[in-house]
Amino acid sequence: MTHWIRNLFICLVALGLLLGLLAWYGKRNDAAGSQFRTQPVTRGQLLATITATGTVEPQESIDVGAQVQGRIIGFGKDKNGKSVDNNSEVEEGMVLALIDPSVYKSEVDQAQAQLKHTQAGVERADADLG
Repeated sequence: MTHWIRNLFICLVALGLLLGLLAWYGKRNDAAGSQFRTQPVTRGQLLATITATGTVEPQESIDVGAQVQGRIIGFGKDKNGKSVDNNSEVEEGMVLALIDPSVYKSEVDQAQAQLKHTQAGVERADADLG
């Protein structure tokens, strides 16, 4: 019978400790949750500052290409008179890059020579008829 009483005593002590712990925890939350600070309503200016970090991206970005290929020998000027580079603000019709014309100049020279040769042939044919 002594074991039974001892076990009952241990259970009652454990139950008392558990109830005491629950009561302490409940009062602690009530005390922390009921702290209010009141202030009368006044009209005034509100100053709010927002700081953030991130990346600024343009609303519209356009890739520009050329109809011919070649070595770039210079760049055009943007609205501010500075050389055009990545992210420069440009408008329609502005020169963006100067491409080395030597590659295409030989083709133009050859076409002009062929035109003159053909014109001479036409003039000779006219002379033969006349």
